Amino acid sequence: MRNLAFDIPGKHHVALTVLLLCFGCGQQTATKTNARSNPPATDPAQATDPTHIDKDSANSNSAGTNPNTTSKDTSQVAVAREKCVAPASIKAAPRSIADITALLNALPKPVTIPCLLDVLPRPFLVNASSSQLSIQPAVDEHSPRIFVFFDDLIVTFVPAGDGSKVVEFSEVIDNTTSVKGEIAFPVTAALAPTVAFDRVKGSSGASTRCAACHAGETKAPASFPDGAFVSKAVKPFKSSDVPLDNLAADAAACKDEADQRCAILHALFEGDVKPQAFPVEMKTLF
Repeated sequence: MRNLAFDIPGKHHVALTVLLLCFGCGQQTATKTNARSNPPATDPAQATDPTHIDKDSANSNSAGTNPNTTSKDTSQVAVAREKCVAPASIKAAPRSIADITALLNALPKPVTIPCLLDVLPRPFLVNASSSQLSIQPAVDEHSPRIFVFFDDLIVTFVPAGDGSKVVEFSEVIDNTTSVKGEIAFPVTAALAPTVAFDRVKGSSGASTRCAACHAGETKAPASFPDGAFVSKAVKPFKSSDVPLDNLAADAAACKDEADQRCAILHALFEGDVKPQAFPVEMKTLF
């Protein structure tokens, strides 16, 4: 458990004990890393691309649209980074955890988070949260937890800190429930079809670590592998939202090619990015 203490003016000091498994459900390391610390280096690069947010409103889909639509273009930034290319064997955009696993297996190894972002289809429909109430916690508003929506698939990552060691995946069933999985990055070898689900299992194998905060866990539908579970989908609190303009400005200010945080932010904004809200039906933890 993680103990978070909050000072509330005019009231007694309140200690709020929050389970580490909230909003995310994979494995956690013990060390907390600052957003400005030195994350793993990425390979130097050669391609140059502009960083920007699309000014148009988000495309309509099951997740809804974000009222905080971007109102201006951000500064362009030259990024010296060798971009990954989607393999010819992958014909369709990933729409499931199985699709993501197949995509990762088709890419040359190692596969980093920036490399994965390179090959995912645009535009990116994005929500960002500074919330640390997760097993994949944000560091702060400059290294938030970032959600990219692909129809019923939500891909989640963090540019720095412990959360940057994994990518989480949520396959939405009906806007209130989802099947969850997680893959460690970088990916250095072929992945088994069940790896994303195996990583979030509890020690007994009869449930997942997600169940502590994602209630109502049951076995996933037959279309999923054995060992996959479906449970309540939970979204971050609105108060922790990070505007995409702010995040794009952080990307523009990031100049260190060898810094993982910079590489992830640059890869995120190397193409159309639009704000996206979570489904109205999806609830917060409390």
